[in-house]
Amino acid sequence: MATETTPSSEVSVTRLLTGILNDAQDLAFRHFQLFRSEVMDSLRETRNALVMLGVGIMLVQLGIYFLCQMVVVLLTRFFPTLTLWGSYAIVGGALAFCGAWPLITGVQRLSSLDPSSSEPKDGERKINNG
Repeated sequence: MATETTPSSEVSVTRLLTGILNDAQDLAFRHFQLFRSEVMDSLRETRNALVMLGVGIMLVQLGIYFLCQMVVVLLTRFFPTLTLWGSYAIVGGALAFCGAWPLITGVQRLSSLDPSSSEPKDGERKINNG
């Protein structure tokens, strides 16, 4: 027995396929909107975290400044023969000495980088990210 197809059954298959394609398109569009919304939320959270980080860094720097001032005053108080500028020189010299090592190390690391070469320089290990 052969099954007879009528034009109404072909139209319903066409409508079904059209509906499926429309639903798939709508689903893809909504998925893109959800993805965009998640990215925007992530960017907003990142911005808020960076603002808090910046405020924290500024307050820590201000605190370090006042602590350095305190050390200068303590030096002049515990060593009365030491002049004020001598106290500043001692504190400034100590800070410069402590800051020179990371500065020199950073400059050396930057100068050893060669973005055009995939081979590490000066016996450095190549980091495998994959």
